[in-house]
Amino acid sequence: MKFSVLDSAPVRRGGTRANALTECLARARFLDDLGCHRLWFTEHHLAPDVASSSPLTLVGQAATQTRQMRLGAGGVMIRNHAPLVAAEQAVTLSLLHPGRVDLGLGRSGGSEPATDVRTRRTVVDYGSFEVDVAETVHHLDRLGADGVQVFVLAGSRETADFAGRQGLGMAVAGHIAPAGMDGAVAAYRDCFRPSAGRDRPWAVLCLPILVANSDDEAWWWFRSVQRRYLDRLRTGGAPMRPPEDAELNGLPASVTGWRPCSTPHSSAPTPPCGRGCTRQHGDGCRTR
Repeated sequence: MKFSVLDSAPVRRGGTRANALTECLARARFLDDLGCHRLWFTEHHLAPDVASSSPLTLVGQAATQTRQMRLGAGGVMIRNHAPLVAAEQAVTLSLLHPGRVDLGLGRSGGSEPATDVRTRRTVVDYGSFEVDVAETVHHLDRLGADGVQVFVLAGSRETADFAGRQGLGMAVAGHIAPAGMDGAVAAYRDCFRPSAGRDRPWAVLCLPILVANSDDEAWWWFRSVQRRYLDRLRTGGAPMRPPEDAELNGLPASVTGWRPCSTPHSSAPTPPCGRGCTRQHGDGCRTR
């Protein structure tokens, strides 16, 4: 089974953003040696626990340090970028690294509202996502992109429907909204129309997986994940704490109820509604 990874370059407590980016590229080399199919990087802005704010920059760096896996932005939050500029950046990477570049296009701003204002410079309702995606794809074709695969990041049936009608790939954020994953995949398949770049549906399912040698070890490391979520609720985020420093008092029931789904060699902590999704669709950020 092909497996892929989404990396946000998490910042550790006591570390720096530079450390996080160095570790991110080290993981890229390790994953390439391991046979990973795709590695994508996220776009987040002014997040104290995340260093990945420029995914296509990381794609370029990782491409020079790896040999075979595909690399991509998961994704470019297109509301923050001019479609032509985003397309030119992806095309440049594809000409330097043919057949290895993916471009995931997302609707959100990649941050909270106050930061979105700084990113976009104006406060306006964003209603041009579909137009911006279509324009980006048009520029990729016109500028001669070499093997760039385009995906729409979908968290709703509406966005999944759009991805299918455009004949694009779709990536479902099961790690953020697992309850809507099955509906999004169904809508995408029902609405899919073949396009010049894709003749059949292609869905990437992103699921939260924590790999460990035993359930006990998985639960131990999971404390860091729970504490990270708690910090986001309380303060908007903080560098990730090691398990021994991850005090969990005040953790809401929505998180204390998370349980690991075990396989012979791993445990996957998932929200209650994600547990069934993991069993149905497989382990990891799966590519079909």
